[in-house]
Amino acid sequence: MQRGTTPTHTFTFGESLSGAKFEKIFITYRQGEKTIVEKDIDDISVTDEAFIVKLTQAETLLFSPGQVRIQIRVKTVMGEALASNIITVSAEELLKDGEI
Repeated sequence: MQRGTTPTHTFTFGESLSGAKFEKIFITYRQGEKTIVEKDIDDISVTDEAFIVKLTQAETLLFSPGQVRIQIRVKTVMGEALASNIITVSAEELLKDGEI
């Protein structure tokens, strides 16, 4: 992930989400032990195949260069709570810092 950009992250699953109803969805981005960005159900588009979230320049600038861990947690309307495996990406260095 490049800092200072507006990436769209698409998280796909091994099975269809068609018909699934979610009460809560969280996508958490962490560095070290600190949550840097967290998106909730209001910020996430849900399709039959994926969860899609867009980050702003300001949000990606909150990351320091280095490792970022991402995890998705959901609660279905039936009360089932699920968590994804932790996804690791890199926040890349930016030569011209700040929003443009």
